[in-house]
Amino acid sequence: MQYNDIYLIALLKASIYDKTPDFPTEAVDWQYIYNKSVEQNIAGLVYNALNKIIDKINIPSQLVEEWNKHTIASFMHSVKQFNEFKSVSSILTEKQIDFIGLKGCVLRSLYPVPELRTMGDFDILIKKEQLTAIKNIFSAKGYSAKNDYTGIIYSKNNIVWEVFFSLNEEFKINTDKWDKLFAEKTTEINSIVCPDFTLFFLHLIIHTGKHYITEGAGIRNLCDITLFLNKYKKKIDFDYIEETCREQGYYKLYCHIINAVNIWFDANVKGVDTIQTNIDGFVEYMLLNGIYGKHDNVMLSQLTKNENAGENTIRKLFFPSAGSLKYRYKYLMKMPFLLPIAWIHRFLSAIFRLNFSTRRMIKDTKGAIDYAKVRNTWLKKLDLID
Repeated sequence: MQYNDIYLIALLKASIYDKTPDFPTEAVDWQYIYNKSVEQNIAGLVYNALNKIIDKINIPSQLVEEWNKHTIASFMHSVKQFNEFKSVSSILTEKQIDFIGLKGCVLRSLYPVPELRTMGDFDILIKKEQLTAIKNIFSAKGYSAKNDYTGIIYSKNNIVWEVFFSLNEEFKINTDKWDKLFAEKTTEINSIVCPDFTLFFLHLIIHTGKHYITEGAGIRNLCDITLFLNKYKKKIDFDYIEETCREQGYYKLYCHIINAVNIWFDANVKGVDTIQTNIDGFVEYMLLNGIYGKHDNVMLSQLTKNENAGENTIRKLFFPSAGSLKYRYKYLMKMPFLLPIAWIHRFLSAIFRLNFSTRRMIKDTKGAIDYAKVRNTWLKKLDLID
C-alpha cells in the first residue's frame, strides 16, 4: 500500500477518535488525499483531523479552501438530511407505523461530530403490510417513489429513503427467519429503534461483505464497524456472528474485516481467526472504489445480481437468468418459461428511459466487463472467491 493511502487512513483514524493526527513522515500528495476522500465520501471526516495540524504542514492554500468549502457543504447537507429524518420519523410514529433504523441514521450518533458521517440515504425496515400507509406519508411530503423488489426508494431534493420490507438481498439463506428476528429483537440507540446490538453488528458485516464482493465497499464501512465495536463490543455475541457468517458464506470476509479494524483502527477484538494475512490488500481494494463502487461496478452488480461474473459476463449482462430478474418481473416467479419476454421487457424499459444513450450503454457495458476482470483478480488474491 502506498504511503498516501496509509496517511489517509491515519487521518481517518484520528478523526473518529477525535485526536490530533501525527505529522506525515514522508512526502504526501495532498491532491490525491483530497480526491480519494471525496470519492470515498469521507472528505469532511478527513478534513476534521487535518484541520488540527493544517497550519504546520505544507498544503496548497487553494486546495485547503476547496476542501473547507466541500466540508461545509457536506455538513449543511447532513443537517438538512437529519432534520428531514426527524420530521418524517415523527409522522411515522404519530401514525403508529413501526420502523427499524439501519446503518447511517443510527451510526451517525457514534461519531465525534455526527454530521461528518455522510449518508447517501436513510435505510429503514418495515412490515410489508405497512407499504401503503408509508406510501401515503411520503407522497404527502412531496417524495417521488421508485419500486424495488425488497421495498420502495423515496427521494426528494437529494434526500433519499430506502424503505425495505425484507433483508433477502443480504441474508440469502433462511431469509424469513432473519426478517422475523430483525423485526422482533430490537433496542434503541439515540432514540431510534434498531436491531439489537448483535443483529445490528451482524447486518453491518453482511452488508459490507455483500458490497465488497460486488460493486466494492469503501473505507467508511471500517469506521462504522470500529465505532460500533468500541461502544457496544460487550453486548455482541461474537460466537453467534461467526456462526451466521459461516452459514451465509461470509466467514472469510468477516475475518478480513475484523483483522482490518484491529490492525488499522485499534478495535481490539479478540478471538477472531487470524489466518487471513493479506489485510493490507483487503484495505487497498476498499480504497480503489467509491463508498459503494463506481458506476460501472454498480451496473455489473445490478445486471448480474445473484450470479457470479466470469467468462459469461457478456451473456449475463444482456440475458440474465430468471433468478436475477424474478423480483423485478413478478410473473417469472410462477412462469419462468417467460424469461425471453422478460429480456424484451427489460430492453424496452432501457430504450424508453429519457436518459437512454446507446453510446453510454456500450461504454458502461465495456466498463462493467473490464471491472469484472479486475474485481475477480482482487477477490482471488484475497482468497474470497475460488
